[in-house]
Amino acid sequence: MRRNFFLALLPLFIGCSSRQNADLVLFNGKIITADELFSIHSTLAVKDGKVLAVGDKSLLRRFRTERKIDLSGKTVVPGFNDTHQHVRGRPRRHLELGDLASLRDLHSRVQAKAAELAAGEWITGYGWAEDDLAEKRRPLRWDLDKATPKNPVILSRAGAHSAVANSLALKMAGIDRNTPDPDGGVIERDESGELNGIIRERQDLVYRLVPEATWEELKPSFIENLEQFLSLGITSFIQAGATIEQWAQWKEIYTEQGHRLPRAAVQIRWAGKEKMVASGLMTGQGDERLRVGAIKILADGGFTGPAAYTEDCRDVRGCAGEVVSRQSPPLPEPLHRLPARGDLPAHGETRHPHRPAAQLHMDAGQPLHGKP
Repeated sequence: MRRNFFLALLPLFIGCSSRQNADLVLFNGKIITADELFSIHSTLAVKDGKVLAVGDKSLLRRFRTERKIDLSGKTVVPGFNDTHQHVRGRPRRHLELGDLASLRDLHSRVQAKAAELAAGEWITGYGWAEDDLAEKRRPLRWDLDKATPKNPVILSRAGAHSAVANSLALKMAGIDRNTPDPDGGVIERDESGELNGIIRERQDLVYRLVPEATWEELKPSFIENLEQFLSLGITSFIQAGATIEQWAQWKEIYTEQGHRLPRAAVQIRWAGKEKMVASGLMTGQGDERLRVGAIKILADGGFTGPAAYTEDCRDVRGCAGEVVSRQSPPLPEPLHRLPARGDLPAHGETRHPHRPAAQLHMDAGQPLHGKP
């Protein structure tokens, strides 16, 4: 009798000893796995930031944890992967314009920023889009002049393929009605030939005059912007372009606090074959939190410029866009021999007598990427 009692308890002890440790168990919810069957489970176990198992409530007996969360029927979905982002830090002079609703709002923001700064200091910004504005038109240099005639201003459109500058900024850059369009870009003018302040694809003609912000100034807001992704459910993303030098900044941040930031793959902008090879960077290099992505090479301008390589640019008669990959430093041919994957964005499509923009620097039939 006593022997049978111990034999009966044996499976119970074995069951207890075989339980696995977990850091977190979510239960009593609708957990969407996004597999081929789009399966929905009620329980999920996590350890070291990774999913151990999904299933029914039996997982509560299978996993030992000090942290359990009753979802009370709430839904859990996999984190989103954003495949094209431009994360940056914000210097004191910068205006975030992604939520801009009107030109009146823009006037107020520029005027307020000018009041924070001394006369002559630069004001920069990013994110406006005419489609989002009540007036349904782009801001022009006269709009900025009214807000602050004593500070040079340049504000990039969402997508960064064009920008608007005020009269002072254009004057400082040496750009007037007689300045020819630069290679790879357009300086817009009105019907009388006067500058309207819009520069497409070559806003570097003005931005080159803006003093570089220090890394110490940029770093806090850089981290803040990365943290914001998690609040939106974005747990991994691709940074669509960083310089070789900026890679060191990414490494610094992720070495210090990468465990609490979204996973990132950082594309490296083409800097010429010698510099790319000397950098020692390879696609896939890094760890599960931060790694090197593809080489970033632009084939043509963007639709938002508008400067995509098309028959006619958006709302601009007679504009056929620009193949910006005819650039310095030149691209290697063929691209597939590079020791990294390549990302060659091509926005336009044209009945060009030769080849589409994305093929201008690719050997016919050859893959764009080389070694993983």
